[in-house]
Amino acid sequence: MHALRIVAVLVLAATADCKFPELPPLEDDGSVDASLDGPPSDSVSGPNVVITAGPTANSTTGPRVTFEFTVQDGSPYCRFDAAQLTPCTSPLTANLAEGIHSFHVQATSSGGVVDSDSRLWSVDCQAVYG
Repeated sequence: MHALRIVAVLVLAATADCKFPELPPLEDDGSVDASLDGPPSDSVSGPNVVITAGPTANSTTGPRVTFEFTVQDGSPYCRFDAAQLTPCTSPLTANLAEGIHSFHVQATSSGGVVDSDSRLWSVDCQAVYG
């Protein structure tokens, strides 16, 4: 009877340490730390997601923004702020409310490697932008 209690305690202790994966933290400039993606293996190439145009990190823009990005392998999924990731294409244009915003684009390569790029910036509806 004592052996069963010990086994149950060990199983509970082992499962108490389990954690679900979290989204990677953003750098100060709103991008995902590139070291968290890890290098692709020799047999698998990565999707190589790169934001090529749009509001720069920590900048301020008007409410209409356009992002352009490239994906070497895989289908891109995007989101603004805390919205769900949805399939997207480049360029992607949106009208956003005043405040701080984030843009996130990611893709999974045919080999299963995930890569992403993100930006964090502000929208100011009162300023005039050229």
